[in-house]
Parts: sequence; structure tokens; C-alpha cells
Amino acid sequence: MSDSELNLLLLGGVHIKDSSARFELTKQTFDHVDTVFIESVTKNESSVTKLISGLRAPLIVPICLFALKAMNYYTKLTGKGDGELRRDIVDEFDADVIEIDHSFFPIINESPWFWPLSNYVALLSSMLSYIWIGSMSVSLLTPVSLLLLYLASTLYGRDAKMALDIEQYAQAKSGNAVAIIGSHHQTGVVSKLANSSIVRIVSKNN
Repeated sequence: MSDSELNLLLLGGVHIKDSSARFELTKQTFDHVDTVFIESVTKNESSVTKLISGLRAPLIVPICLFALKAMNYYTKLTGKGDGELRRDIVDEFDADVIEIDHSFFPIINESPWFWPLSNYVALLSSMLSYIWIGSMSVSLLTPVSLLLLYLASTLYGRDAKMALDIEQYAQAKSGNAVAIIGSHHQTGVVSKLANSSIVRIVSKNN
């Protein structure tokens, strides 16, 4: 492995599941780890930013924030997940922690018409469905579909942001690094960094 490159092992997985296999993979791949990159989508966001984004996307933002809070509580209760993996790697290798992909809010704010329109139409559709049909499950179809649309439409942008954050860091630092990210981001991040001259993706078969 080159001393001038950042050698990157991607530890993609389910955020809240047991991380012991990913930790063992790290120890098998590297004899030392200098940097741990970890996904952190609401880092340093103010209450005002969350409020403005919530008004623009009143379905997406509360659902996403609730899901993130639920994952955090779950990992604290079970001791499993990305937080455990980060802690284990830092304790084992005394690695630095760098948070990447700091926010999903810019993606909402960059689309001043699409997300407000889609969210408020979805809210109205759900209310009317419940009034006319009287079925909660039917009325939830629209917001659930919208959430799936959000996840699909923002996946590419978040993959690119993670790759950019890692590459910018690699301009100043080399060594061995791991990236703790969701499994659905792994292919996209690998694709974005495939032609990088300063980041080398390490095969999991090493």
C-alpha cells in the first residue's frame, strides 16, 4: 500500500445491527487504522435550519428525524450498530474520527418547489383518503411512497458528498482509513472514488 495514498476500507452495513463482523474485517485488513469516517447526517444543524426544512418538507423531515432518533436510542439500548463499531475501532487503533455527509437538509433546500409541493400534496391526499375511505393504512400509502421517493432521489447526491468529503480529507492526510456507512451507499461511494489518485479502495478480500 502506498504511503502517499489514503487506503480506504468501506464498512458498509445496516446501521443498527451487530457490528462485530465489520470490526473483525477491519483487524484482518489493517494492522493499524489512522482515520474512521462515519456518516453523520444531522451534525451541527441548528434548530432554525431544522424548522425551516420542516416547513418545506413537513412529511420528510419529521420522519427522517424520528428514524434517526429511534436508531440512536436502539443502539444505546442494545450496544450494537455503527456507534459500537466506531468505538471499537477507536479503542483498538487510537484512530481519529471524521464525520462525513453532515446534513440531508441542503438537499431539501436546494429544491425550493419540488419538496414543498410534493409534501403538502401528499399531506392533503392522505387527509382526504382517510376522510373518504376511512382507512389509516390507505392514507399512509402516500407519505410512505414519498419517503421512498426521497430516499431514492437523494441517494446519488449523498454518495457523492461522502466521496467528496473523503477525498478532500485525503488531500492532507494519508494512511489507513475505514468508512462506516450504510450498505446502500457503498456501491455509489466506490464508484465515485474509483478514479481517485489519492484514495485507494481496499478490497475486502485482502
